[in-house]
Amino acid sequence: MKELHTVLTAHQGTYEAIDTLGKRVTPLLPHGEWKQLPNSLDAKEGIQFCPPVHVDSEMERLLKLHVEHEAAGIPPNVEAAWLHHRFTLIHPFTDGNGRVARCLATLVFLKANWFPLVITRNDREPYIVALHQADRGNLKPLVELFDNLQSKAIRQAFSLSEETIQETVAMQGILKAAKDKFQKLREEQDALKKQVLKIADALQAEAFQRLKEVALEVSATIKSEGHDFRARATGAAYEDPKDDYHNFQIIQYAKASNYFANRSIYRAWAELIIYTKIRTEILFAFHGIGKSTGVLVCSAMVYNRQMNKDGTDSVIGTIEPLSDGPFSFTYAENPSDVAIRFRRWLEHSLVQGLTYWQKNISV
Repeated sequence: MKELHTVLTAHQGTYEAIDTLGKRVTPLLPHGEWKQLPNSLDAKEGIQFCPPVHVDSEMERLLKLHVEHEAAGIPPNVEAAWLHHRFTLIHPFTDGNGRVARCLATLVFLKANWFPLVITRNDREPYIVALHQADRGNLKPLVELFDNLQSKAIRQAFSLSEETIQETVAMQGILKAAKDKFQKLREEQDALKKQVLKIADALQAEAFQRLKEVALEVSATIKSEGHDFRARATGAAYEDPKDDYHNFQIIQYAKASNYFANRSIYRAWAELIIYTKIRTEILFAFHGIGKSTGVLVCSAMVYNRQMNKDGTDSVIGTIEPLSDGPFSFTYAENPSDVAIRFRRWLEHSLVQGLTYWQKNISV
């Protein structure tokens, strides 16, 4: 568990907390170590996490009970839900307990040859509700949620699996079937790629249009404050001659977010530029992730440029992310559902970007 915590929080240097004076602070996060200070209480639900002094004994008891449950043949879905919830009640780490709890549930499933536990943004609300029900002593909703996620994973696996070839088919028939199948797979992959690229094109166009609207509002606000104070939106759709711009910023963002930005699959972007005494850029960049052709993401970031007197750009300032991670979408999702999720994420990211700009306004 401590090794899991170290890996899962490797990118996280600090955590948010409230000090004794009620002020919000961000201390360093200890990786792979039990907590030394009490966790915050869930006052609304009346839940109090395990005090630090009892963490060792409670974790030993947790593992002992888990071994007894396995020996008794407790079903994986029930045991995964119990282990996940019991771990979160102990809350042994300073931060990152939810991530570790979901990994522990996944390990239970994998040991039973089931699918990993995958909680998406769409699952967050029923997941939180089920955890609160478990806090009150009712584990059933959490078990049922895990059951539904397993069923969903099975359906997806079956929908993407290849048909098996009967052993009785003659050699020539097998070779022909294999050739036909490769052709079909290529066609399916091309169709899936076109689907996710079509979704990405629509999202880029929507982002660009929204940035143009915001640029007009910002310009109207600042134009009287200084000569040439203004804002404008710019962008490049997929296969536009300018679609390869901002490579440095995107790579830096991806490194900080621990993923590989694959711009060979897809690249497009939309940007809001605000000109005052400094130049602030709010960038939304669409690209692939890893080697997959079925998953695309949009990264959101903000940074300042100090313009040189001759009008050339200087070195880019620190690149700040505008969300907890990139917005991801796949060919398997309904385009309408993706669009709804994206609009909420886009507005939140824009607010964060404009807040950054407002705080950096200099007299």
